[in-house]
Amino acid sequence: MVADAPRLLAGGRLQLVSGMSASDQASFLLDVVELWSCRRAVRSMKARLRSASSLPDESSQELFRRATDVQKRIGELGRRISSLVSS
Repeated sequence: MVADAPRLLAGGRLQLVSGMSASDQASFLLDVVELWSCRRAVRSMKARLRSASSLPDESSQELFRRATDVQKRIGELGRRISSLVSS
């Protein structure tokens, strides 16, 4: 973590969202943060599935289901972000 991150983020401007309302800017930011979090989670789940020999079959299946659900959420977030940016 960067010690100055809160100050840098608070003072930052994104040209892409400068024409949006404050509410849309907040939604955009939250969606982008969630999108990256979901992508990181899917990468982690895929790595665990690759080493699935150490997981029982039921655990592997549940992990696969969760990864699929998170991947669907990534698609939803991508569409929402695109619609906010193109508005």
